[in-house]
Amino acid sequence: MARHLSAEDKALIEAAERGDIVGVRAALGAGANASALLETSAPSEFNSELSTEFTYRRTTPLMKALRGNFLDIAKLLVSAGADPNEYADNGTPLKVACAKGFYDLTVALISAGAKNLNEGLEAAASNGHLEIVNLLIMAGATLSRLTLACACGFPHKNMGYAPVVATLIDAYREDVKNDEIALPFAARHGHLDIVRMLLSAGVDVNCKTSTYDETALMEASWNNHIEIVKELLAAGASSDDKTGQGHTVLNPPHWQKISPEIVRTIKRAMR
Repeated sequence: MARHLSAEDKALIEAAERGDIVGVRAALGAGANASALLETSAPSEFNSELSTEFTYRRTTPLMKALRGNFLDIAKLLVSAGADPNEYADNGTPLKVACAKGFYDLTVALISAGAKNLNEGLEAAASNGHLEIVNLLIMAGATLSRLTLACACGFPHKNMGYAPVVATLIDAYREDVKNDEIALPFAARHGHLDIVRMLLSAGVDVNCKTSTYDETALMEASWNNHIEIVKELLAAGASSDDKTGQGHTVLNPPHWQKISPEIVRTIKRAMR
């Protein structure tokens, strides 16, 4: 099932998807809606013959252009009045532009009235796009719960972006002091420079992640980052904490093994 679209709207979406800027201009000139929204639904893939559940998909010319990295087409659509806040293809235009590092398009989207700057900030921080991070801070974005952690390697990648972290600390110093996620993730992924930044900014060395109650010392120990272990211990990290599953610094989950050097370092600190 699909929402009714004019032939011009369909031509616009198809041209944007294939990166055909001439076709996009022609469709717009013929009266296509720059914010045309195609909605479709299909039975869920699981047991699709019997399922009564449906998967709904939404797409727009702007999101087609963004997903295909057709930047000139995206800019053209924004200038033609494409809705900068339409959620489609599992995201908003601002979030995708920030994640991909499209600075000029981010400027255009903000000028066109894009909202949810916080989501864009998180996307830019996650991918190390410092210019866009600065742009969004200047535009009034606030620090969401995960933004700082995303710049420290959250959730499943080893990348850490020290310049982005430093910028976020400068802009949101009071919020950073209360952060409970960034330090453990920086420790997990071995980002000593970021660990030092966060400690200097006043982050509690014994803060725990809200999901599993893991501390930065646990993460550094379990992932064998000896220099971070030493840094945290020097900053007063406790070796007595337990997770909700009963794990401690020296009693990690079964799939992790601590190096003898770290065991010795922690035991000396416990005396």
